[in-house]
Amino acid sequence: MNLSRTTVRNYEVRLSVEHGRVIVEPATTIANLTLVDRLNLFDPVLHGGEVMTAERVGAELW
Repeated sequence: MNLSRTTVRNYEVRLSVEHGRVIVEPATTIANLTLVDRLNLFDPVLHGGEVMTAERVGAELW
């Protein structure tokens, strides 16, 4: 199994096998979470910051 740098330790997952493939998914889905739950899971260091760091182009230039 490829454990990339985004792997989180102590993260609960559900494992299943479908058509010979191993499926790894979160134990809880975002649909089951309240707004308060979602805000508590937000980590500004992990989730914050600029996503697209490219130069401005076209209509973005002013």
